[in-house]
Amino acid sequence: MRTLVATLTAGTLIAGVVAATAGSPTALAAETISWSACTDESLAAAKAECGFLSVPLDWAKPAGEKIQVAVSRVKGTAAQSQGVMLINPGGPGGSGLGFSAYLAQVMPPEVSSQYDLIGFDPRGVGSSKPAVSCIPNYAAGPRPAYTPVANTKAPNELAWIQRTKNFAKACEDNNGPIIEHMRTMDTIQDMDALRAALGVEQINFFGFSYGTFLGQTYSTRYPDRVRRMVLAGNVEPTYGGYGDGGRGQTTAFQKVLNVWFEWIAQRNSTYGLGATPAAVLETYHGLLAQLTKAPVGSIGPSELADVFFTGAYSEGLWVPITAAVADANEGNFDFLTTVNEILNDPTSDNSYAAFNTTLCSDGKFPRNYEKIRKDGFEIAKEAPDSTWSSFWFSAPCTYWPVKAGKTPPVDGSKVKVPFLLVQQTLDGATPFVGGLAVRKEFPTTAIVAEVGATTHASVYAGNKCLDDIITAYLLNGTLPNRVSGDVADVSCQRIAFPEPSVVNRALPTGQLGSFLGLPVEMARLVNMIPL
Repeated sequence: MRTLVATLTAGTLIAGVVAATAGSPTALAAETISWSACTDESLAAAKAECGFLSVPLDWAKPAGEKIQVAVSRVKGTAAQSQGVMLINPGGPGGSGLGFSAYLAQVMPPEVSSQYDLIGFDPRGVGSSKPAVSCIPNYAAGPRPAYTPVANTKAPNELAWIQRTKNFAKACEDNNGPIIEHMRTMDTIQDMDALRAALGVEQINFFGFSYGTFLGQTYSTRYPDRVRRMVLAGNVEPTYGGYGDGGRGQTTAFQKVLNVWFEWIAQRNSTYGLGATPAAVLETYHGLLAQLTKAPVGSIGPSELADVFFTGAYSEGLWVPITAAVADANEGNFDFLTTVNEILNDPTSDNSYAAFNTTLCSDGKFPRNYEKIRKDGFEIAKEAPDSTWSSFWFSAPCTYWPVKAGKTPPVDGSKVKVPFLLVQQTLDGATPFVGGLAVRKEFPTTAIVAEVGATTHASVYAGNKCLDDIITAYLLNGTLPNRVSGDVADVSCQRIAFPEPSVVNRALPTGQLGSFLGLPVEMARLVNMIPL
């Protein structure tokens, strides 16, 4: 997992959409969805229906070639219906098909029963057809160490340069025209086609991370077609392209890692990784150096860094990840290998391919490697432990074969309905300033902040203060009163940090998958803004 971004608005593209949607808000309803029972275990347990929606490959040519967007639906059961709620988990590249079942599981029943919860895999993602893939086993380890040497191009850096070039070339060779049509603007037009196919004039929307940008751009493009929105873990309205090279996010992640190091140090009697944050960091760096010299099975320095970095998305991952690192420090890499396979699937690159396909063509990205290298070393001065994994995650954009488009505009001035923004003040993936920027852009919003929490885009995770506000909004449309100034409208104190078992420092390996559950998808797919 790394961190995410995006997009485009061409005049001819917009003209094509206007022609296709002129007149009735349901002008695209000629496209329908044939629903049948879902076969996925979690969706089936939620009694979800699944189907596909045909949409134009190229929205500038609405009568041309069609592709298929995979859709799921958990229908509301209450007598009072509040309509459909589209859900996006972020990325770009995150599979949202299972999130209809996820929200049905975590929402209070009195809320979920009033909405038809609509999950979908954005074009090119997951079960949608076609699904992009560049090098299927690209994440298989062991891979070269991430961190380059400042004054020379060491073998690991040269290897990563070649890897990223090969990945970009494979994306061009293996996917056909879909990689030219996976920008944010394409996705929000698919969302409006989905609205029309569902036969409604307005949607409700629940977006996480990059999904908040979809909410921002959709409501800008179609301000009369939105009813309620919950946007959790907000990216800034200026999201898209290279920007500051990811400095804000990368330095925010370093702060999260520092909080985690302190947490580990306070539990040294359990983990034995160091009694101070500095000692924990020294142990971690020692393991990286050890694995650089001699990988253990599929675990090299980059795999260790990926596992550890993923924990910066969710405090719920701290216990198993810290236990896995502690085992590795004692010479047993079995648990770390299992955790790596769960968190970072080495057999599929679909979400990573989709991430780059959107990021690299959504906005301008430097095509000069020396430029991004220089910026990387500058950012690493502030964030030495979070820079280089993100750097290489988005480095294929430097060699991307598709011309970048323009980032779609965000303008909240025409939006009349209230939106609820949710933000953790120490979120590394989407720093708190992003939520404040969205609040400023959309005058009808209010923001609730979980103070001191680092878990990314966390909702319905046990913070009663925060969860009650979300529930009240979804039930009644009520928002907290907006206060003056560039601050949160409501501040909720964070919930307690996680604690290891008094018997075991983590759950047994066999229980790891159920322990992590769907929030792992949140940690992997609700993403970030890379270099």
